[in-house]
Amino acid sequence: MSTTTRARSLLAPLVALVTAAATLTVSPAAQAAPVSLDLQRQTRIDQVTLTAPRNATETFAVQTSLDGRGWSTLVAERPHAFKNGKVTFQVDPTLVRHVRATKTTARLEVHEAAVSAKLQASYSASSTNQNYTPGNAGDGNQGTYWESANNAFPQWIQADLGAALKTDRVC
Repeated sequence: MSTTTRARSLLAPLVALVTAAATLTVSPAAQAAPVSLDLQRQTRIDQVTLTAPRNATETFAVQTSLDGRGWSTLVAERPHAFKNGKVTFQVDPTLVRHVRATKTTARLEVHEAAVSAKLQASYSASSTNQNYTPGNAGDGNQGTYWESANNAFPQWIQADLGAALKTDRVC
């Protein structure tokens, strides 16, 4: 391989990169920095409100993060209409520390989710040992518990909530 050929082969990726960078166009909306909110601690939220000085339709997404680096989309990017200067999203309770709205200058607010009450459920299990029945698992008393029969496999416990419910933790 000649010196000229080797130099060309080493420069080819650089030339391609420069060419791609030269043809890249960015729309003004994509240049807008996201509006961010750091809640200072992990918080469970169930509502996000954006407030703008006027009624308009803006295209943005709402994203959340626990560490400020990895982001998940909570509200999809699409046109959202502000009515009376506000747009509010009710969301499933979500554990977050950081919230941001992309491509908007609207003010961002979140609502902390209420602590959920204990769900009423009926419990069943694969087996029971003495007085440690399945109902003990959901009675709220840490001094009682469910225990399966010794050496009986498989072992399982089931809570029937009476309806399909979305949960994000079991305590």
